[in-house]
Amino acid sequence: MNRCVVRTDGLAIRNLRNARGWTQRDLARRAGYTERLIRKAESGGALSIQTAMDIAEAFSQERHKVTIDEFVSTKDRMGTAHHFLQSFSRHGLEMVEHVEQELTQNFSMRIAMLRRSNSLLPGEWFGLSELHILLDAIVLNFSMDKGVMNTVYTEGPEFVSARYHQKLWFAGQALEPFWVNLHFHFKSHKIESIEVEYDTFEVSRIFSNIHRLAESTCLLRNTGDIRNTNDLGNSNHTVCESREMSTRATINAR
Repeated sequence: MNRCVVRTDGLAIRNLRNARGWTQRDLARRAGYTERLIRKAESGGALSIQTAMDIAEAFSQERHKVTIDEFVSTKDRMGTAHHFLQSFSRHGLEMVEHVEQELTQNFSMRIAMLRRSNSLLPGEWFGLSELHILLDAIVLNFSMDKGVMNTVYTEGPEFVSARYHQKLWFAGQALEPFWVNLHFHFKSHKIESIEVEYDTFEVSRIFSNIHRLAESTCLLRNTGDIRNTNDLGNSNHTVCESREMSTRATINAR
């Protein structure tokens, strides 16, 4: 299924239209589409995200801005979260091109490391370029099983959580299998942020050095000293060079 589309809640659209006293033709004219498309939307059909946003804009009023979250099936959020996980399992470093249409412009990923004091040491990554850097650091420094095991999804009003079992190797050493919790937060049906939590101290301790690992990854890419380059996909020297200074600044600030 094309993940750039969403499935509508037809009854919700019909209720919004009727509340304004509009016909399907009225809504079609205001949104800039045909009556046929409005009928499709009100029958629960699949629309592109942009089309859904145009319909939401047509419904919006000065005192109330309508978003697509008000008439898009929540099942699609769970499907988007599932697609994000599957893209990493299937494509590794190349996953970004498969999910970028599902991320907002202000997308961020936050890795929450649990310390013995139970306080959080966050590592935050902003935008597609930094997602590339994070993936570089993970793939270069860790080995993991393909796919995720026993994934359980739960859903709230504006988020989807995925919990799954993971096997990981670091520096040639196998870690005990552990649970990963990913919390996907949405805005206009796109992923705005992801919070990642690990349930073991050992994994959290290793990942607490992810900024240093990312910086090392960039330095290795800049010198060309990377083994198994073909397994890592295309290197992104420009992104690494731009990340190097910001990574050092983040580490120094701590």
